[in-house]
Amino acid sequence: MTVENLIALQSYSSDADTIDLTKPIRRALKTEFQRTGLSARLLFKGLRDLPSGLDARTVNGWLRASPSARVDHLKFVCAVLAALPSATDCPDGIAHKSKSGPRGRDEHRIDVTSDMVVRFRHELTRSGQSVEGLARHDTAPAGLTLGVLVALRRGSVRKVRADHWDFLIGHLSGQPDKSPREVRENYPSPRRDGYRKISRADFYALRHEIERTGIPASKILDKATVPHDKLNGSMVKAWTLRQTVTALPDHIEFVLALYRIQPDA
Repeated sequence: MTVENLIALQSYSSDADTIDLTKPIRRALKTEFQRTGLSARLLFKGLRDLPSGLDARTVNGWLRASPSARVDHLKFVCAVLAALPSATDCPDGIAHKSKSGPRGRDEHRIDVTSDMVVRFRHELTRSGQSVEGLARHDTAPAGLTLGVLVALRRGSVRKVRADHWDFLIGHLSGQPDKSPREVRENYPSPRRDGYRKISRADFYALRHEIERTGIPASKILDKATVPHDKLNGSMVKAWTLRQTVTALPDHIEFVLALYRIQPDA
C-alpha cells in the first residue's frame, strides 16, 4: 500500500490541515526512503516551489517521533518519492540524476579524505548523534555497521561506500544543533566575590565568535598583546563547554573584546 493510499484511509486530526502520523504511515514513509536510497536532504536537492515551512528537518522529524504533519507537506513528499526510481534500478552508478546522490551499486566506493573525516566528526559533535545510533537507524543502508562508522570516525579506513557516505552526511546535516547541556544553579561562594553566572547571551556570543573566527576558546588568549595574568585557555574553554558556569564579568568582557577584533576565518 502506498503512502498516498494510507493518507486517504487515515482519519485526520482535529485540525483539518494536519494528519496524525500513525505507525503505518511512518513505516510506509521509511520504506519509501529506503527504496529510493535518498535522505530527506537529497530528496529536496534542486526542487523548487517547496510548500512553505517544509524542509529536511521537518521530514526527519516525521521519520523519528513527530506526532503529526501538515497534509500539504506530506502529500508533496509522497508525490516526490512516488516519482523516483528505486536505487536498485540504477545499476550503472548515479541514481536520481544527482552526482552527490545515492549509488546503485553497493561496490561503488570513494576515497576517504582527511576533510571527510573532519566533517564527519564535526557533524557528530554538532548534532549530538552517536555512531551507535546511526548504525541502528531505520533508513541506514545495508552494510553500514558500527565497525564501519567507528573506522570512519577514526580515519583508519581508506575507502567508503558512496551510498554510506551520502546517507551519513545527508542525515547528519539535516539534524538540529545539540542543545547546550542543562546546568544547575551555581551560586558564587564568599571566596568567589564578584563572580556571576555566565549569561545565555554571553555564552552564545562566545560560541558565535569561535565559529566566526575559527579560533578555539583555548587559543584566543594567544592573540592578546598584553596577557591577562588571571585568565588561561582552559578557563575560557570550560565556559564554552558549560563545565564552568560562573566567571568574573571583566574576564568575560576581556575575552569577548579580544574575539571581536579578530578577522573572520
